[in-house]
Amino acid sequence: LNYIKIYCMKFSTFNIKPQLIEILAKLGYVNPTKVQEVVIPKALKNENIIVKSETGSGKTHAFLIPLLSNVKFNKKLQAIILTPTRELGRQTYAFIDQVRKYEYYKNLQVKLFVSGEDTVKDLKSFNNGSEIIIATPGKLNYLIENSSLSLEDVNTVILDEADMLFDSGFFEDIDKIIKKIPQKPQIEVYSATISNKVRDFLRK
Repeated sequence: LNYIKIYCMKFSTFNIKPQLIEILAKLGYVNPTKVQEVVIPKALKNENIIVKSETGSGKTHAFLIPLLSNVKFNKKLQAIILTPTRELGRQTYAFIDQVRKYEYYKNLQVKLFVSGEDTVKDLKSFNNGSEIIIATPGKLNYLIENSSLSLEDVNTVILDEADMLFDSGFFEDIDKIIKKIPQKPQIEVYSATISNKVRDFLRK
């Protein structure tokens, strides 16, 4: 019975913007995965979340869907998604970019800042503002330190593939970024595994 319930549940069951539900259906997303079923209601309510779930289980959409439902179109930075690699950052950006092709989200400002790209150009783009930023931690920490852009409206920080973030030595950069956010943000952590290093950071 539980299996049938999970399989039959739809995104329309959640308290998601109807415009987003319609877009998801057009993109072929109607039924949530098991991890999405558990995570989305909590994320929509701005709860802190730690998610351990295998690769391919739908973790990325589990955090992007609530984020896109809650975002305000005001050109103020509200959400930061920290990713360990350029490739993962581009994949995350690609999904949001699909959503932005539809009328309701066409004015949503989302920017990608990853290592290896032109820093001067990135700094100019960063200063121009956006609602959502996807970034590798080192690049974003540099941009924040060399900009006067306010982080006072940031209410969500997402650590994607957390174990990879820490294995890549991004602990210090992540710590600095979170400390620079004036208000206490919602923190969402997603990982295929949760190492002792990640547990220690989360306790902090």
